[in-house]
Amino acid sequence: MMLHKSIGFSLGFLALARLFFRGTSKVPTPLAGHALEHFAAYLSHQTLYALMLFMPLTGILMGYYGGKGIPFFGLTIPGADDKNKNGEIAKMSFKTHKLAGQIFYYLLPVHFGAAAYHQFVHAQHIFRRVNPLVAAKLAA
Repeated sequence: MMLHKSIGFSLGFLALARLFFRGTSKVPTPLAGHALEHFAAYLSHQTLYALMLFMPLTGILMGYYGGKGIPFFGLTIPGADDKNKNGEIAKMSFKTHKLAGQIFYYLLPVHFGAAAYHQFVHAQHIFRRVNPLVAAKLAA
Protein backbone atom coordinates (compact mmCIF):
# COMPACT_ATOMS: atom_id res chain seq x y z
CA MET A 1 0.00 0.00 0.00
CA MET A 2 2.95 2.32 0.64
CA LEU A 3 3.97 1.92 -3.01
CA HIS A 4 0.39 2.56 -4.20
CA LYS A 5 0.18 5.77 -2.19
CA SER A 6 3.67 6.97 -3.10
CA ILE A 7 3.11 6.44 -6.81
CA GLY A 8 -0.36 8.00 -6.62
CA PHE A 9 1.05 11.09 -4.89
CA SER A 10 3.75 11.38 -7.58
CA LEU A 11 1.23 10.90 -10.39
CA GLY A 12 -0.77 13.84 -9.04
CA PHE A 13 2.15 16.13 -9.78
CA LEU A 14 2.73 14.52 -13.17
CA ALA A 15 -0.95 15.08 -13.98
CA LEU A 16 -0.57 18.78 -13.17
CA ALA A 17 2.46 18.93 -15.47
CA ARG A 18 0.49 17.13 -18.19
CA LEU A 19 -2.38 19.59 -17.89
CA PHE A 20 0.05 22.50 -18.09
CA PHE A 21 1.62 21.01 -21.24
CA ARG A 22 -1.82 20.32 -22.72
CA GLY A 23 -2.96 23.86 -22.02
CA THR A 24 0.12 25.52 -23.48
CA SER A 25 0.57 23.48 -26.65
CA LYS A 26 -1.33 23.29 -29.90
CA VAL A 27 -3.52 20.21 -30.21
CA PRO A 28 -3.37 18.22 -33.47
CA THR A 29 -6.52 18.25 -35.56
CA PRO A 30 -8.95 15.41 -34.81
CA LEU A 31 -8.61 12.16 -36.70
CA ALA A 32 -10.96 11.51 -39.57
CA GLY A 33 -14.05 9.81 -38.27
CA HIS A 34 -17.69 9.99 -37.35
CA ALA A 35 -18.99 12.74 -35.04
CA LEU A 36 -19.90 10.05 -32.51
CA GLU A 37 -16.26 8.90 -32.39
CA HIS A 38 -15.15 12.51 -31.86
CA PHE A 39 -17.66 12.94 -29.03
CA ALA A 40 -16.59 9.66 -27.40
CA ALA A 41 -12.93 10.70 -27.64
CA TYR A 42 -13.69 14.11 -26.14
CA LEU A 43 -15.74 12.62 -23.31
CA SER A 44 -13.20 9.92 -22.47
CA HIS A 45 -10.29 12.37 -22.47
CA GLN A 46 -12.11 14.84 -20.24
CA THR A 47 -13.05 12.04 -17.86
CA LEU A 48 -9.49 10.72 -17.76
CA TYR A 49 -8.08 14.21 -17.06
CA ALA A 50 -10.59 14.67 -14.25
CA LEU A 51 -9.73 11.28 -12.78
CA MET A 52 -5.98 11.97 -13.04
CA LEU A 53 -6.50 14.93 -10.70
CA PHE A 54 -9.30 13.51 -8.56
CA MET A 55 -7.58 10.25 -7.59
CA PRO A 56 -4.46 11.80 -6.02
CA LEU A 57 -6.52 14.58 -4.42
CA THR A 58 -8.90 12.16 -2.69
CA GLY A 59 -5.97 9.96 -1.66
CA ILE A 60 -4.23 12.94 -0.08
CA LEU A 61 -7.42 14.08 1.67
CA MET A 62 -7.98 10.58 2.99
CA GLY A 63 -4.48 10.32 4.44
CA TYR A 64 -4.35 13.85 5.80
CA TYR A 65 -7.78 14.03 7.42
CA GLY A 66 -7.57 10.43 8.62
CA GLY A 67 -4.49 11.52 10.56
CA LYS A 68 -2.12 8.88 9.21
CA GLY A 69 -0.43 11.18 6.74
CA ILE A 70 0.74 10.52 3.21
CA PRO A 71 3.45 7.87 2.79
CA PHE A 72 6.05 8.78 0.21
CA PHE A 73 8.67 6.10 -0.52
CA GLY A 74 9.57 5.44 3.11
CA LEU A 75 8.90 8.95 4.37
CA THR A 76 5.58 10.17 5.75
CA ILE A 77 4.12 13.59 5.13
CA PRO A 78 2.27 14.23 8.40
CA GLY A 79 -1.50 14.14 8.56
CA ALA A 80 -3.81 16.28 10.63
CA ASP A 81 -3.28 16.29 14.38
CA ASP A 82 -6.01 15.00 16.69
CA LYS A 83 -7.58 18.45 16.88
CA ASN A 84 -7.85 18.82 13.07
CA LYS A 85 -8.64 15.25 12.04
CA ASN A 86 -11.94 14.91 10.23
CA GLY A 87 -13.29 11.40 9.87
CA GLU A 88 -16.17 12.51 7.63
CA ILE A 89 -13.83 14.04 5.03
CA ALA A 90 -11.55 11.00 5.21
CA LYS A 91 -14.51 8.63 4.83
CA MET A 92 -16.04 10.53 1.90
CA SER A 93 -12.61 10.76 0.26
CA PHE A 94 -12.21 6.99 0.59
CA LYS A 95 -15.62 6.29 -0.94
CA THR A 96 -15.15 8.64 -3.89
CA HIS A 97 -11.53 7.49 -4.39
CA LYS A 98 -12.73 3.90 -4.61
CA LEU A 99 -15.54 4.81 -7.04
CA ALA A 100 -13.14 6.78 -9.26
CA GLY A 101 -10.78 3.79 -9.26
CA GLN A 102 -13.62 1.58 -10.49
CA ILE A 103 -14.36 4.05 -13.29
CA PHE A 104 -10.66 3.95 -14.25
CA TYR A 105 -10.79 0.15 -14.19
CA TYR A 106 -13.40 0.12 -16.95
CA LEU A 107 -12.52 3.27 -18.88
CA LEU A 108 -8.81 2.56 -19.44
CA PRO A 109 -9.30 -0.72 -21.38
CA VAL A 110 -11.98 0.95 -23.52
CA HIS A 111 -9.63 3.87 -24.17
CA PHE A 112 -6.71 1.58 -25.04
CA GLY A 113 -8.99 -0.50 -27.26
CA ALA A 114 -10.10 2.60 -29.15
CA ALA A 115 -6.48 3.64 -29.66
CA ALA A 116 -5.60 0.15 -30.93
CA TYR A 117 -8.65 0.25 -33.22
CA HIS A 118 -7.45 3.51 -34.79
CA GLN A 119 -3.87 2.27 -35.06
CA PHE A 120 -4.44 -1.21 -36.44
CA VAL A 121 -7.82 -1.12 -38.17
CA HIS A 122 -7.72 2.35 -39.71
CA ALA A 123 -3.90 2.73 -39.85
CA GLN A 124 -4.21 6.14 -38.18
CA HIS A 125 -0.94 6.65 -36.33
CA ILE A 126 -2.50 7.51 -33.00
CA PHE A 127 0.55 6.65 -30.90
CA ARG A 128 2.67 9.20 -32.75
CA ARG A 129 0.10 11.84 -31.87
CA VAL A 130 0.36 11.19 -28.11
CA ASN A 131 4.16 11.43 -28.12
CA PRO A 132 4.79 15.08 -27.13
CA LEU A 133 7.93 15.31 -29.29
CA VAL A 134 6.11 14.15 -32.41
CA ALA A 135 2.77 15.82 -31.59
CA ALA A 136 4.40 19.27 -31.60
CA LYS A 137 5.53 18.69 -35.20
CA LEU A 138 2.08 17.39 -36.22
CA ALA A 139 0.32 20.41 -34.72
CA ALA A 140 2.63 22.93 -36.42
